[in-house]
Amino acid sequence: MKFPTLIVIGIAIVATVFADDAEDERGYTLCARCLLNLNYIRSVLPDNGATATEDQLRAALKQGCDVNFPYIKACFDRNNKNLDYMMSFLQRRGPTPSICRTVGQCSS
Repeated sequence: MKFPTLIVIGIAIVATVFADDAEDERGYTLCARCLLNLNYIRSVLPDNGATATEDQLRAALKQGCDVNFPYIKACFDRNNKNLDYMMSFLQRRGPTPSICRTVGQCSS
């Protein structure tokens, strides 16, 4: 009877490791949400965010969460904690997938 227990534990570990692949109620993974939101943010900021101020980035981030994911209450808070990193990366014109990977929302 120990074999089924090991299967359950193994499934739980796999589910934890691939949590970014879990879909929300609209079918978006954590990684897809990050990519979608950052692409939206870049589209509304001057020069794709490269010349944006911190206040502009924060406002665009809030707007992106409100427009794309109003059903996810933690969207703004989760992304706001990475604001300094996102700002630096946008100023250096880093690719969106790299930002999402670095903040842990997409696997490498």
